[in-house]
Amino acid sequence: MQRSVSFLLLLAFLLPAAFAAPEPTHFTAYYTMSKGSVPIGEVQRSLTPAGNGQFKFESTMHATGLIAAFVKDRISESSLWTFRNEQVRPQIYTYRKSGGKKSRDLKLEFDWQHQLVKNTIAGKEWEMALLPDSQDKLSYQLAIMYDLQRGKTEFKYPIADKMKFRNYYFKVVGHETLATPLGSLPTVKIERVMEGDEKTTVLWCAPGLDFLPVRIEQNEKDGDEFSLMIKSVEGL
Repeated sequence: MQRSVSFLLLLAFLLPAAFAAPEPTHFTAYYTMSKGSVPIGEVQRSLTPAGNGQFKFESTMHATGLIAAFVKDRISESSLWTFRNEQVRPQIYTYRKSGGKKSRDLKLEFDWQHQLVKNTIAGKEWEMALLPDSQDKLSYQLAIMYDLQRGKTEFKYPIADKMKFRNYYFKVVGHETLATPLGSLPTVKIERVMEGDEKTTVLWCAPGLDFLPVRIEQNEKDGDEFSLMIKSVEGL
């Protein structure tokens, strides 16, 4: 369940932007996380300027309801990034899990001048070579938003993940009108393509809300279903 929740957090993304020379807008968005039809947690996402042409994209998650009595973990992620040739370029990514039995801290620093990624986990450091269009686990989500606005229907991103890169593939699979707490919204339906894996991940992104995802679903091999549903948005 922990891995499923973490992946949903990675996919709970949104970003307002313009088609050319986009300038991010400040926002705070709230999602309800559920297992099946049972709410189990809340996710908060925010985008703020960080000065010197940089922006910070942040995500936090915590359990709610009865499950909160047993799951004390709080997961926080942040991505400090800039625009380069109208593309998202990550600078520093951090991950922190706290409040539970085991805490964890991770940091990735992107050195574009020397084409290296420096990883720091549990006080241990190592480096690996950057790949073209490299992203972190939050910044790739912003890249998807811009690619959707440019009319792309398929996306591939090399994601720096611990000691290696993983290729994430997505494609547009249709259009649907979705009932949400924000009302009935036309959406673009996107699916993550995972070769050799029976689990599926689907996102519904609303063009009328700058392509922010208003719902995300992940179905596991064992039949478990996890989802995120937009609850409210401030600043858009």
